Amino acid sequence: MSEGFNNLKKKLKINAILSTILSGLGSGVLITSLLLLIFKLSALDFNPLFILIGVAASLITASIIFVCLYPFDLRLAKYIDKRLGGKEEAQTMLACKDKSGDMVELQRASTNSRILAIPKKETRILSMWISAGVMVLATIMLIIALVVPKAAVPEPPKEPEKEFEFTDEKLTALQNLIDSVKESKLQDDVKSNVVLELEALLDKLYIEEGEKPVTEKEMKTLVVDTILSCRALIDKVDYCDDIGVLLIKSNHDFLTELGTALIDYDSALLRDAIENVKKNTNASNVDDTLDKIYTELPSALKEANAPNDYTVYIAFNTFLNEVNRIIEGRKNGYSVGAALEFFNKALPPLFDSLTSRLPIEKSNEEQKEYITKRLMEIFGITEKDVFGDDKNQATNPEAPKPDDDNKQNEGGMGSGNTIFGSNELVYYPKLDIITEYGTVIDGSTTVIGEYYARVIEAIMNGNYSPEVADYLRDYFNHLYNTSENEGEE
Repeated sequence: MSEGFNNLKKKLKINAILSTILSGLGSGVLITSLLLLIFKLSALDFNPLFILIGVAASLITASIIFVCLYPFDLRLAKYIDKRLGGKEEAQTMLACKDKSGDMVELQRASTNSRILAIPKKETRILSMWISAGVMVLATIMLIIALVVPKAAVPEPPKEPEKEFEFTDEKLTALQNLIDSVKESKLQDDVKSNVVLELEALLDKLYIEEGEKPVTEKEMKTLVVDTILSCRALIDKVDYCDDIGVLLIKSNHDFLTELGTALIDYDSALLRDAIENVKKNTNASNVDDTLDKIYTELPSALKEANAPNDYTVYIAFNTFLNEVNRIIEGRKNGYSVGAALEFFNKALPPLFDSLTSRLPIEKSNEEQKEYITKRLMEIFGITEKDVFGDDKNQATNPEAPKPDDDNKQNEGGMGSGNTIFGSNELVYYPKLDIITEYGTVIDGSTTVIGEYYARVIEAIMNGNYSPEVADYLRDYFNHLYNTSENEGEE
């Protein structure tokens, strides 16, 4: 082929390749940028896999541009002929490229000279500039897509929170709980603070007309906070169980048994622990026993963070001072017999001091659990609401078995024709005990007269609405009379 033909082909080939690259990249970047921008404006997360769509667009565009612009010989010949006036000189030269002869050479030379004479401006290829423009546009679009912030996700319309209904029944139950705490044997300083917490809860839940109502969520938060506050107030004065938990980790039987007695608030177990250590301590092990007590008991007291004026702390500290005196005496010539005698004399004062404290803390613990349970029952709060998943399962009510829902309630305690509804624990303020409610309602005692009389008196004084009064009458009739009638049948 002629020099002019080859030069023009080379130029157009470079144009085709550059246009292909620029158009392919430009289209891929442009499509990807548009997708990114659409996702951002739609407040959606852009999945990187969508980049594959841009890659596919790039390959398809590049393929099309290459096929359309590549200067194949026949296409180039037609292009030249069009530029030369349409006389098919280049096509003739192409057809005769393998031929020789004077006429062929003359035609080839003539055509070549005419090709070389084509002005450069007429051979400028716009496609490359268009492709470059596409690439610039794609770059601008990419910058915009990257800079534009993601649209905020529209929040669904909030449903109005459900208002808490502080019914007369709930109000009365909370007032009764406050009264029972006032009549309990909680330590006076603790009792007054617990009552204040409960009264504060009542004030927050009792809404006067025109005041903003409390929502169910706010009620749950208030009740849970009150439960935790009351428990914390009582725990601040009770350390027996904390010390006991640490003592049961001991390797010495006496300290382990002592810890168990403190955890259970059990004077009988405490007596057994004292008697066992007396019986098991002899000339061969008295020194080892004294050393272990003096080593392990102080660390338990320290770790429990019991205050220095705490009765149990004082009792243990006094006992430890005596143990230390015996240990020092052994170093200064005490006989084994004397050490045993002094050790046995130090145990009864410890027993007396602990025994005087255990019933108090046991009552405090019962009150704590009773307050917790009653508040949960009154307001429909679950243990998970209060304790999360960390509540010790030993204190949780036994989970119902799978077929419990299909069983008829067999009732609780009772004898003869009277079987009470359940063994649910209730607080009886007169005796300051928490007991199965059958013992409070049972007509064989004198309690029924007080318990039911209080309710009737309150009804007569108009403390309850007619609906609540009817509810209470039906409750007691069903609780006692109906169960007896059913038994007689």
